[in-house]
Amino acid sequence: MKIIHLIAVSFVSLALILGVTSCNSNRGITSKSAIVGGAQASWAKWYTNLSDLVTDSDFIAVGVIDKIVATTQENEHLYTTSFKFSVETVLKGKADDGVTIYQTGTADKPWTIIVDDPLFQVGDRYLLFLDNSASDIFVSMGGPCGRYKVLNSKVYSMNHILQNNEYTASEALDFNGKELAALSNTITEILDTVRFISPSFTKLLAGEMGKIEVVLTSGKYEENKVSYKISRLDNVVDGKQIAMPKGMEINIEPSDFVALPRTDYKSIITIKTDEQIITPGDYWILVEYEIGTTSGQQIITVNIDTKKLSEIKTRPQ
Repeated sequence: MKIIHLIAVSFVSLALILGVTSCNSNRGITSKSAIVGGAQASWAKWYTNLSDLVTDSDFIAVGVIDKIVATTQENEHLYTTSFKFSVETVLKGKADDGVTIYQTGTADKPWTIIVDDPLFQVGDRYLLFLDNSASDIFVSMGGPCGRYKVLNSKVYSMNHILQNNEYTASEALDFNGKELAALSNTITEILDTVRFISPSFTKLLAGEMGKIEVVLTSGKYEENKVSYKISRLDNVVDGKQIAMPKGMEINIEPSDFVALPRTDYKSIITIKTDEQIITPGDYWILVEYEIGTTSGQQIITVNIDTKKLSEIKTRPQ
């Protein structure tokens, strides 16, 4: 759910610079193609709603692109440009040492620039949703998904700025003159709400061990204890809790911890299966959480494939 950057011309180089990862989440985030100097590239994650974008962002702020810090050539085809972002208002996160934003491309070689995420222009004002997984490195979440130009206190998604038909904002993120104050209030409301985010579906081979990342955002609550409980349902409709299937072991770590306000907490659900015992099919796993006086739940469908892990490993290449 974290580390959401760009896969561009050279995967290896950008992975070193921007911490690129692939996307295996299905919580409204998908991959998306982009054009880099006539070549095809893809965004690791593509946001379709504001809540997911806010949750995944490490840093959200309004400010001005102050200056170009540097242009770096990573290899024959890959360039990056870094910009100083002067922060006016912080909505999420901290930036004690200032913000330097990295982008793919350089102005003197237009073919290196991504068409739907062109380089920032000095003096422009933005509402930015940034990833700061790597120390002192900030990048836009999902490219144009994470940058919104501010003109006369109104917010515009990049499809209304670029007008090149290369980028289409998701309906929930399509802003054409949205009042900055109203949008900032909506972001604050999202941050103040307790949310539990997880994939709704995961698929495993019989005998495979799977790990599912879930995130609880603590909202505006004061310091409080968080606890998780995992059980199995007979089906989604009846919702009756039954024994875990033979050949499957599930746990979540950490399952108990103390949460501070407005903070994201990651836990890992580990699923172990015994291919000699487990019966293929769908299993409905209920994850329940409590934080202070608030409680909630999420159902995750675990599909065990009829294929066995041992058969996949021994299959001739």
